[in-house]
Amino acid sequence: MVNLGRRALGKFGLAVNIDKVIKDPNLGQPTGEVSELVLPVPRVQPESVNRGRGNLLIYATENLRLSPSDLIGVSPVSEGSVGIEVPSQRGNRFLNMREIGAYAFTKQDVDVNFVGQRRKPYIEARQFLGVNVESGTVEFISNFQFDVQYSGVVSLRVDGPQSIADR
Repeated sequence: MVNLGRRALGKFGLAVNIDKVIKDPNLGQPTGEVSELVLPVPRVQPESVNRGRGNLLIYATENLRLSPSDLIGVSPVSEGSVGIEVPSQRGNRFLNMREIGAYAFTKQDVDVNFVGQRRKPYIEARQFLGVNVESGTVEFISNFQFDVQYSGVVSLRVDGPQSIADR
């Protein structure tokens, strides 16, 4: 129940932010298993309005792979059409997130379920190898640069040639 400070007449807006902590090991670490995500949609009580409609945008970080499993009461819409109606809603929130889907709904019941899984780390490695050759010695200088995406890593393995392993 939302009590307004004064009587409302005409158009006005109300923003509702809900944070739900999900303690699922399959979403915290890349286990290879999928988990069911039930996404509750806050809505105006349908009996309290004559006409109701809305849009639902689903965002997720790059490290999660989400797919809709059960969508009741919503219809997919183009992602651009939702942002045109309310351009200020996203603002500077969700900067590190990508849009998973855009949906429209009306007064009927809405049930939105997704399956999700944490993506395995994706590692890109670049190497610069410098070789200094002097009389009687060869010096190898290797510089590595890594780009780790989707999930963090604690260690990386760098192998050297077997022919110089004992030196």
